[in-house]
Amino acid sequence: MKRIAIFALLFISIILPQTLHAQEITTEQILDYSTTDVINMDGTVAVKESIQYDFGNAQRHGIYRTIPLIKSDNGKEYRMNLQINSITDEKGLPYRYEVTEGRRSIEVKVGDAKSTVTGVHTYVISYEVSGAIGYFTDHDELYWNATGNQWMAPIRHTSVQVFFPPNFDIVKANAACYTGIIGSTSSNCTTKQTGESTQIETGELAPNEGLTFVVGFPKNVVAVLTPAPVKTFLNQPQGIVFVSVVGLLGFVWYVIFPLWIPIKWYRSGRDPKVPKGVRVSYDPPKTKRGRKLAPAETGGLIDERVDMKEFVATIVDLARRGHLTIEEKQNKEVYLVKAKGSKDEMLEYEALLLSELFKEGHSVKLEAGSLVDVVLHMKDRVYDNLVSSGFFPTNPLVLRTIFGVIAGLAIVSLNVPLLIMTLIFGFSMSKRTLWGAEQNEVARSLKTFITSQERQLTFQAKEKMLFEKLLPYAIAFGVEKVWARRFEGIDIPQPEWYKSSRMDTFNSIVFVSALHRTSTHLASAAVAPGSGSSGFSGGSSGGGGGGGGGGSW
Repeated sequence: MKRIAIFALLFISIILPQTLHAQEITTEQILDYSTTDVINMDGTVAVKESIQYDFGNAQRHGIYRTIPLIKSDNGKEYRMNLQINSITDEKGLPYRYEVTEGRRSIEVKVGDAKSTVTGVHTYVISYEVSGAIGYFTDHDELYWNATGNQWMAPIRHTSVQVFFPPNFDIVKANAACYTGIIGSTSSNCTTKQTGESTQIETGELAPNEGLTFVVGFPKNVVAVLTPAPVKTFLNQPQGIVFVSVVGLLGFVWYVIFPLWIPIKWYRSGRDPKVPKGVRVSYDPPKTKRGRKLAPAETGGLIDERVDMKEFVATIVDLARRGHLTIEEKQNKEVYLVKAKGSKDEMLEYEALLLSELFKEGHSVKLEAGSLVDVVLHMKDRVYDNLVSSGFFPTNPLVLRTIFGVIAGLAIVSLNVPLLIMTLIFGFSMSKRTLWGAEQNEVARSLKTFITSQERQLTFQAKEKMLFEKLLPYAIAFGVEKVWARRFEGIDIPQPEWYKSSRMDTFNSIVFVSALHRTSTHLASAAVAPGSGSSGFSGGSSGGGGGGGGGGSW
């Protein structure tokens, strides 16, 4: 065991220093980053960057340097012109390089893909920039990111020397500098004036840190050479038109539309005024030709909706009239069975409903999702009947769907006023015609009769089952239990059209409870399963022109 421990320590003492040394050598770094910036009288700036790059023992082809072409001023973007003049080593010998100019930057790739380099190499990049000078009311300035903030290698030392046009009094110049990551206002750097230039210097910069400087000088020292504004879609004629249209649409959507909805409802979304129904009647509403409305039509008229209540009411009404029977088995299964021999006339939607119900045979078992299409078709036809018969000028379902879409769009676009107006007024936008409003009062009178607390109905119960006759209407109104209680204690015979092996006794309460179980099966069958600036004021590292970064490749 002792021998193993000694061997392990010996192995670590030999291998670990070599590994650390290898890592140290492999680490890439920039030993020195020196730039010379010459401000010319014509407003251009000649820049020479001398980059002493240490590849360590890594095998690379060379370096790349990315320089931004866009600078910002008061929220606007301008594009400078930049011309690469030469790229050499410290002795002036040229390197092979590639220049790729994009819309916002220019990239220089220095080196040969067929050969590799290692150790320390110096790259001198010379280029000229037009549009780098900033012109202000009281001074001009060069606000420039000397190194860029996108170097992945640390920079051990950085220096900048800025030269002015001939005969310029250097005393009249002033300077500031910033270091760190983009946006940093730290000034871990020094500036000083020499006989003919301004010098800026800083120590080590970590990866993604850079040196930015600004030198100011009196106006009229150099010619005015402004960069061209960046042409974007939004500052061109078609872009201005686009923004104007979008702004107008936004104003309409967020301001006009929310105000329009309640105005529209007030003007054309309310029923015509008619005398309120005060009489109690067991007659249903009628069409202009005198036809009595079926339970589903009456339910749709009174609440402007055709839903499950109306479907169940139609099934019960068709059964009452001898077109089908409802059979409830002991195992809780419910069947609709087609009857034969009925001479009762049916409405078109009722006949189509029966046809779709029994297209596979004379008996239908109520199972989840089995009647989805049947119910949807029936709803559409009942709405069509109400519109074509003059009760509504427009299909209420269509209006609710439209405002449902509007509500959804209001939620997505965070248009709270529109959402509120849609919920309050939009979904109440459907109106009845004058005839529809009058017959709605008749329907309300029928509902009042069904829910009345008067109990002297024995004589009526004997007259061919008033209970059965109005039961489908009570279901359409959602008050079938109230209607059943009114007949509690009255001896009424069990309907022939409803057969149940689960009823030991029969009265109106028991019967309606059994119908409620059937309506639950009908509802299940009708629903698909599973449904669903200046650099002196506010300057920072990374500001101004220039910048970018680079690395090895």
